[in-house]
Amino acid sequence: MQTGVKHRYRAPDLAAFPADGRRYEIIEGALEVAPSPRTIHQLVSVRLVAALARFTAVAGGHVFHAPFDVHLAEDTVVQPDLLYLAPEHLDRIRDDGVHGPPDLVVEILSPTSRRWDLREKRAAYARHGVREYWLVDPDARTIAVLQNVGGRFAGTTYAAGDTARSPAVLEGFALDVDATLA
Repeated sequence: MQTGVKHRYRAPDLAAFPADGRRYEIIEGALEVAPSPRTIHQLVSVRLVAALARFTAVAGGHVFHAPFDVHLAEDTVVQPDLLYLAPEHLDRIRDDGVHGPPDLVVEILSPTSRRWDLREKRAAYARHGVREYWLVDPDARTIAVLQNVGGRFAGTTYAAGDTARSPAVLEGFALDVDATLA
């Protein structure tokens, strides 16, 4: 190995990492390892999965939660906290995860993942065509609902007392911020 040359990880490399409760992700060959999520993260995740599962029971599509690989490219494999695939994109589901962009990705921010979720993952999701990106912040008690417009995310941040709504992907879906982040 040459001095100053970083190892560039690819999808097959992920199989070599231990099943130790940590999250292993790669974006453009760079590895990120995150510890197990906090309790509030898990509580919020369960509430979101339940709400999205109720929605998909009527509207169709599938919702998945971490750990679940999303292959955006050979050198970009991530594990969003939650993701949704619309009925017309169910062909992206494979035995080893989703291949291609989900219609919706939800990340629940925590102190250990905040930078990665707000910068690297956000840029990767926009670049690879994720239509909506939700950033759920249990500490700030907000949900940012962002839509991909020309390869960049823009949208609305909902706070206590608000009802978050999907502008494009989940027609008719409404999420009570207080109940979700309680």
